[in-house]
Amino acid sequence: MNDEESLDCAINEPVAIYSYNDAWPLLFEQERARLLRFFPSDFLAIEHIGSTAVPGLSAKPVIDIMAGVESMLCADVLMELLCQAKYTTSMEFNASLVGRRWLMRWADGRRTHHLHLMVYGSKEWQERLVFRNMLRASAKTALLYEQIKQAWAVEFSLDREAYTAAKGAFIQATRQYNANQPPSLTCHLGHHMKSVIQEEISGCGIAASAALAGVGYAQAKAIANAVGIHAEDPKLWSETTHVRKLLQAMGLSASPEEAPFESWERLPDKALLAIRWRIEQGKPFWHWVVFVRENGEATVLDSKKALATNVRRDFWRMKPKWYISVH
Repeated sequence: MNDEESLDCAINEPVAIYSYNDAWPLLFEQERARLLRFFPSDFLAIEHIGSTAVPGLSAKPVIDIMAGVESMLCADVLMELLCQAKYTTSMEFNASLVGRRWLMRWADGRRTHHLHLMVYGSKEWQERLVFRNMLRASAKTALLYEQIKQAWAVEFSLDREAYTAAKGAFIQATRQYNANQPPSLTCHLGHHMKSVIQEEISGCGIAASAALAGVGYAQAKAIANAVGIHAEDPKLWSETTHVRKLLQAMGLSASPEEAPFESWERLPDKALLAIRWRIEQGKPFWHWVVFVRENGEATVLDSKKALATNVRRDFWRMKPKWYISVH
């Protein structure tokens, strides 16, 4: 194919996730050296960002590079020069961006590099470094991100912008959860388990799953939506398949069947517990809570916002119907 055909193929390339490639850091270093050779005094810093910058993380095989400049005016001046240095760009797409400019390199009909020009030290700059460093520091967060990216890549394989927007919701929720956890919404239990408040009336399953996975509600909701689970969907209120599917998407496993509640002492160390079980209009309904036993101490984490405390030990008040063991 000629260069024009190659570029057209790269622009319309489907979204696909590949296993981590040990060559990705080297490809970044090579392009960083090339940029500094062409522009020795224009960039204040050049960083490897995105999933290819996280060891072991599956990703689209495109090297994301963030280059820091003094101002967006400097970025605009560089655009034409970068296009002369084997990059291309979209003025229409750049017009939709805030605080950055985007360019792309390609070869053989595939994208190879994305270059993001930003003001060095700006909010946009810091946000991307913070998320990259979170993924590098937390294998759990990286695994969750990988799993939902794979789900979104299937759903949005031909819609790159929708895929990027879906990722954005998870990225923002992850940054907020790690940067500022309001004490009124989260209660620590030892070092492993936290209660998570449901942010939707019918979101107890999402909140309970979030507590078990150790993530915030917004993160869990983003993952749930990615695999087709929505709290407001009434079809999901009277069955348990969706919560198992969500736990699996978070890297956890659950028993395939519900087990009848016999006693608190006979519960496993971690379980989803159905309380307030009742029949309404011929259908069963219940409220999900998390049972956890740590160092021999049993506790129930209840996501209901109106409670004085979401860490409960008033076992005599709760009347569980059945439970699902979680590993």
